[in-house]
Amino acid sequence: MRVRRDKRIDDITLEYDLQTVAFHLVEKAERERWLHDLVVALYQDTRNARVAAFYQMYTSILSKQEELSITQEQGIPIVCEGNGLTLSLWGLMGSETGWGQVQGGQVAALVRSHVETVPTSIIRVSLGGIQRMDASFVGELVRLVWQDCLHHRFCLVDLGDKDLQTNWDMAAWRYTRPIFVWNARMEYCLLGPEPSTGLRETLQYVLSVERSTASEVASALHLKIQNASNKLKQLWHEGYVFRQEQSAGSGGLEYEYVRVR
Repeated sequence: MRVRRDKRIDDITLEYDLQTVAFHLVEKAERERWLHDLVVALYQDTRNARVAAFYQMYTSILSKQEELSITQEQGIPIVCEGNGLTLSLWGLMGSETGWGQVQGGQVAALVRSHVETVPTSIIRVSLGGIQRMDASFVGELVRLVWQDCLHHRFCLVDLGDKDLQTNWDMAAWRYTRPIFVWNARMEYCLLGPEPSTGLRETLQYVLSVERSTASEVASALHLKIQNASNKLKQLWHEGYVFRQEQSAGSGGLEYEYVRVR
């Protein structure tokens, strides 16, 4: 099969680096076999070092996708700590890199299948060992995992790379999901949308303790209980805190608000 060199291929390689193009082609070739055949034919037909380098990247990424499907059957390294559960994304993926919507969707499905049956409400996703993730991969994780806000809340730990943080921040803004990133010193940064000015003091208090009620917040911030309750409910509704029922001292039920850590 003869393949005529197309100027559009040169235009793409000028605009993007070879690796980025290879990742996008792998995503599309998984759904459209003819595209994979075209890449192979181009490599076989073109005596060009740049095309050869591109093909090597393409086959390497394709191989990692196959490794991921094997990793899916091996379980996820999970550690229970305090009121939460820490999940190693590197242990789940079996790779230091995550690329594209296809792989992102596969990893997100694995995360959800393992956490939806655990009684723990707070899930800490560890990025220790992860070197790179592109925005589309992270976007699928946020879209498919962070949308499970009724039964769980997710935060990030072990995130030190600024480029990685930027991609997570972009995904958090795109899907309007606030994401807390915590370090070992119990310091945090917030990715994505921030709460309104009127809710920030209440959020600061909730984050300073492990869990709190409307009456405790009202007492600490000198608010009326109804006002404190409304603020906490809004923070829960927007995804900044987790809410669960507990027995009240009066004998009834009341809501307890838990920080996402």
